[in-house]
Amino acid sequence: MPLIAIHHRSGSFSDRWIEESQKRGLAFRVVDMYAPDPMKQLEGVDGFLWHWAQHEPRDLHFSFPVLMALQSRGVEVFPDLATCWHFDDKLAQSLLLEQVGAPLAPFHIFHSIKQVESWAESAVWPKVFKLRRGSASLNVRLLRNKSEAIAIARKMFGLGMIPVEAPLADLATRLRKQGGLSGVMKLLKRSPQWLRKYTGRRAHIPREQGYFYLQEFLPNNTHDTRVTVIGERAFAFRRAMRKGDFRASGSGELDYDLSKIDLRCVQIALDTAVKLQTQSCAFDFLFNAKGEPRILEISYGYQPGAVDKCSGYWDPALTWHDGHYRPEDLILDDLLERISRKVAQ
Repeated sequence: MPLIAIHHRSGSFSDRWIEESQKRGLAFRVVDMYAPDPMKQLEGVDGFLWHWAQHEPRDLHFSFPVLMALQSRGVEVFPDLATCWHFDDKLAQSLLLEQVGAPLAPFHIFHSIKQVESWAESAVWPKVFKLRRGSASLNVRLLRNKSEAIAIARKMFGLGMIPVEAPLADLATRLRKQGGLSGVMKLLKRSPQWLRKYTGRRAHIPREQGYFYLQEFLPNNTHDTRVTVIGERAFAFRRAMRKGDFRASGSGELDYDLSKIDLRCVQIALDTAVKLQTQSCAFDFLFNAKGEPRILEISYGYQPGAVDKCSGYWDPALTWHDGHYRPEDLILDDLLERISRKVAQ
């Protein structure tokens, strides 16, 4: 029986990985990569799972080297290099998607304030400014004219901008998601804990500066489409735009009606996942003025509960498979399958 290791972080995929491994009677070891002997804990393992987070400074500094060190010596890991090297990096994602010929939202990357000023003279507005880092529509702004663009560009080529969300950022959406007074009270009780986390993240996650990234604004969309591809399985749902806003990510308003899913998004996501060789990847789509789906962003990290609520998935032939599936279980299944194939060779 293969031996797998799981780095545990409460609230991450590891909660389910541990639970499912126990239920199946798998040989597994819960490890702490922040203990003094991280690599020693991984001796003799055939597979390793680490759901690292983009908002945890320690994960940002250490997860990638550990995963790549293991992958280089033949250990099956999740996420692997192809799956996570571009995580939470919108510049990397745009360049990568362009290289594989995926249909993505047009973008612009500038490397100096002079480039921005020259380009802005004849630009058509609005445009969407994004920091390289940030999730749930954080660090995303709609720039309506040249003056707004140049003001932000001067910040980016000056002191830069802090990518960590402020304690009261997006407060209206957070309160709405709580669904009532009791939920709001729970949110308030967690405020001191969140403030401590914010202070630590702000101290250790560097400012974003030295670039200026814009995406073309795709108007008249009332929702986006999230397609999550795990192995060869595609799950999809729609997310409504926030009220009075152009952003859908983080709205919390999800629609699982299959009849509303444009299968072109599903096919594009499946095809692109093959080109990128990702183990698990969520694709966010909007539609351009011609009604064509365009990828905005991709991410290996997502909320598994949203996928679990899907009533099934499509395979590469767009054949539908009924059922509710836990993303963490499928990732574990795929890891075990890769280990089994390697042993059989």
